[in-house]
Amino acid sequence: MAVIYIIIYSLYGHIKTLAEEIKKGIEASGTGSTATIYQVPETLPAEVITKMHGVKFDLPIIDASELKNADGFLFGLPTRFGNVPAQIKAFFDSTGGEWVSGALKEKFAGTFFSTGSQHGGQETTAFTSITWFVHQGITYVPLGYTPELQDNTELVGGGPWEKNVARTQGDRFAKIVSAYVKGNSFFKATAAYATTSTTNDNTRTQPTENTTNTNTNTATNNNTSNSASNIVAKCLVLLWKF
Repeated sequence: MAVIYIIIYSLYGHIKTLAEEIKKGIEASGTGSTATIYQVPETLPAEVITKMHGVKFDLPIIDASELKNADGFLFGLPTRFGNVPAQIKAFFDSTGGEWVSGALKEKFAGTFFSTGSQHGGQETTAFTSITWFVHQGITYVPLGYTPELQDNTELVGGGPWEKNVARTQGDRFAKIVSAYVKGNSFFKATAAYATTSTTNDNTRTQPTENTTNTNTNTATNNNTSNSASNIVAKCLVLLWKF
């Protein structure tokens, strides 16, 4: 089971709507993954947001220190002149401690975004976020050109498939992250079994002063064979559980 955070900044609700659909896709992926939607801290004064007719959403505000608790992140990015908004950039810049400690290495991330105009810089918004992923050691997971993205019934502009694309992204991201989490857990568990079995076998095969070399070698070989068999058997049990 993977723990996924959907981290957004949404001033008018478009990104929030996509985030909710992505959450549905994650939860319906069949992986047992969990998804929580967070928003980054606001940097604009309240009076400015009021003048912009912005909307305040009842979502938990994430702190950079919480990122280590997730296996993957999906960032919702409204475009600002082909770039990530200042609120997202400020959040990225607050993760210096996580960068120094390596807390986000081997985690996964993806992006989704919206613009207020046609050809408003969707791709460049994704590009400008990737440098942060690279510095943190995070693996970027693109949506790719899925069948949902190749529908040509509308040449330009929005359509009823946008929410379906968001659900598809949630489903795909959850399956990729979950596969890594399960594989990594399996690797660590089998390594622990192997270490334990080897230690126990070495303890049992220590010869006494009265033991002949022939008997010692025979016992050691038998125990080595049994050790390998035990490790394989335990690995198979673990694999069955996973």
